[in-house]
Amino acid sequence: MDGQPGFDPCLFANRDGTPTRYSLHLTRNKDQIAFWNGTVVSTATIPAAGTNWHLLALSFDSGNWTVYWDGQTLMTLPQTFSATTGLPTQIGSSSSAATTEGWLGGLDEVSFFSDVLTPRRRRRITWPLPWAILRPFNPSLRAASSSRAVP
Repeated sequence: MDGQPGFDPCLFANRDGTPTRYSLHLTRNKDQIAFWNGTVVSTATIPAAGTNWHLLALSFDSGNWTVYWDGQTLMTLPQTFSATTGLPTQIGSSSSAATTEGWLGGLDEVSFFSDVLTPRRRRRITWPLPWAILRPFNPSLRAASSSRAVP
C-alpha cells in the first residue's frame, strides 16, 4: 500500500452523492485541488502539502474559480456550478454518508461567504495573529519586535 486512499478526499460539497452542484477535493496524491460540478472536473496544482497546516481559500465569481494557498493566488480557472439547487452542503464528505469520499485529516475554521472577498478583506481574515497572543507572556521579550501592520 502506498499510503494513498483509493479516492479523492472531499473537502466540501453541495451535493448528497448525486446530483451535484459542486464538490471540492484534494486529489489522492495530494498535489491538486479538484473542482467537480457533476459534469466536468477542473484541477489546480498546489505546492506539496506535507504534514503542516495550510490555508486554502477559494473564490467563485462569474464562472471562474480562484485558488489561494497560504494567502497567495495560485490560479484562476473557468468552471461553473451545475444548475442543480436545493442540495445540502457537506463538509468533509460528498454525501451524508460520512465514508463517501471522506476527508482524511483535519479541517479547522471553515467559512462560507455570500460575496467574493476583496484582496484587503482576504488579508484581514488570513493575517497572522500578533505574536503575544500565540506565545505565553514573557516580559523579557522585546515589545518592539511585536509591531506589525496589516498591509
